[in-house]
Amino acid sequence: MYKKSMYLFVEHYEMEEVIQEETLMRAFQRWRKLVRENKNSY
Repeated sequence: MYKKSMYLFVEHYEMEEVIQEETLMRAFQRWRKLVRENKNSY
């Protein structure tokens, strides 16, 4: 599940170019939080 989520995140935001791993992880964690909050609101 984690790998699939990370892949979807990178693909959605077109981040295939090289970026710092720390930046990617922080952005991914924010995105996952938003996804969870949206899922709970339905």
